[in-house]
Amino acid sequence: MISAMISGARESAEERCKRSFVNHTYSLVLDGFPGSTEPIKLPRPPISSSATDLTITYYNTTDGLTTTIPTTALTVDHLSEPGKVAPSYGNEWPTDAIDRPDAITISYKAGNNTACPQPVRTWIALRAAGYYAQREAFVAGTMLTPMSRDFVDGLLDPFRVLEVSQ
Repeated sequence: MISAMISGARESAEERCKRSFVNHTYSLVLDGFPGSTEPIKLPRPPISSSATDLTITYYNTTDGLTTTIPTTALTVDHLSEPGKVAPSYGNEWPTDAIDRPDAITISYKAGNNTACPQPVRTWIALRAAGYYAQREAFVAGTMLTPMSRDFVDGLLDPFRVLEVSQ
């Protein structure tokens, strides 16, 4: 039960911060490619820096089957948050993708290869402890007051991924 509460608290921290604190494999499904060289944002940083950890497949108009873009034709920006993938220099996105809702699938790995930052671990521990203390569906005769947002949720503030308009 406690490990489930810790996992639930970690997943909540990841959702609040829009980032991966442990390793995950994600699939981003798109309706089509952006402009010829425009990058595609990959949510939930940090994105893996290994070229083998990213695959882009799409349905092509030639035969309706999927085609995989070679990793040599891609550039992955794993330092930005969120990460990005774009055609490498001299390349463009394919123009033969079928126009359909799930035309493109980008599979990629994201997450920390090092320990989760201490403030995040503290937040997870406090949340899991709160889950454990209030593990019953109903509490009779007790008035509950949650900790101030400034303290507990403020622990996650430095790790939140913020969207910046360009």
